[in-house]
Amino acid sequence: MYTGLDSFRRRYDLSIRALSHLFDSSSGISKSSVERLCRGTANPAYVEKMRPFITQRLKTFLIEKGKSEAEVAAELSTIFPVVEDSKEQPTEIFTIIVPAQASSTYVFKSPQGRTVGAFEFADNQS
Repeated sequence: MYTGLDSFRRRYDLSIRALSHLFDSSSGISKSSVERLCRGTANPAYVEKMRPFITQRLKTFLIEKGKSEAEVAAELSTIFPVVEDSKEQPTEIFTIIVPAQASSTYVFKSPQGRTVGAFEFADNQS
């Protein structure tokens, strides 16, 4: 599976190593980490933690390439798509499991089928 970051890397003819050099080694983004980010196998918590740093470094790279603010925003949106009406950005797609019986508890499942969270829905109509 290719990610937005890998597509970005290919558009700018960057090797994994060249892309990893955009991030300094003290950031915690090694060449191996860049490979996982490009393959889509990086831990979602790691992606969330590194997202601001990655975004800033890629923004700097694009500005140095002479891109306008609009072009930079468009490029970054292909790497970390923005959810409509929200500033949050997804790292995984989840399925909400709705119980067959009346219940106020719902479960989030990852694409791999593991439970990643649950929430309770309060019916305030009474």
